[in-house]
Amino acid sequence: MTAAPLALVGLGWAPDLATALGAFGDRSLFPARVAAADRGSFELLGADGPITAGLAGSLRHAAGPGELPVVGDWVAVEDDPPTIRHVLERRTVLRRAAPTGALQVLAASALLAVFLLWSAQAVSWTGLRVEYVKRIGLFALVLLASGAIYFGALWATGLKLRKLMRR
Repeated sequence: MTAAPLALVGLGWAPDLATALGAFGDRSLFPARVAAADRGSFELLGADGPITAGLAGSLRHAAGPGELPVVGDWVAVEDDPPTIRHVLERRTVLRRAAPTGALQVLAASALLAVFLLWSAQAVSWTGLRVEYVKRIGLFALVLLASGAIYFGALWATGLKLRKLMRR
């Protein structure tokens, strides 16, 4: 391959990407960077400027989850009509963590329900002869205790609160 045009270098083109593009063995392919993706139509930035391209059917059907082009990817494009044939290997990837902990949340929720039902049966709410402020305080105490049990159960099952809050 010859030296990369300055426009591509400014977009992050590097020698390892040139090697990856050359490995396909097809000299008709040229590199471009994905600037926007919308339902099979891609806006690309190439050496000669912006390009609107489609996705090759073979790539669409062979790609697994997370293998289709996304914004920031380098792709190998075939001209006339512009079609993305390959996605070059990604150097960095930001992926959402796989959903885990559903069983732990279910178990903690069931434990919370048991505690709330027990507290509703164990305390005679109608039999209390106290002011409304004390009744509200008791209710707040029950809620606080149930929250402690809920998050304690999550902690005990190994589900980190940070993982729960990210969802």
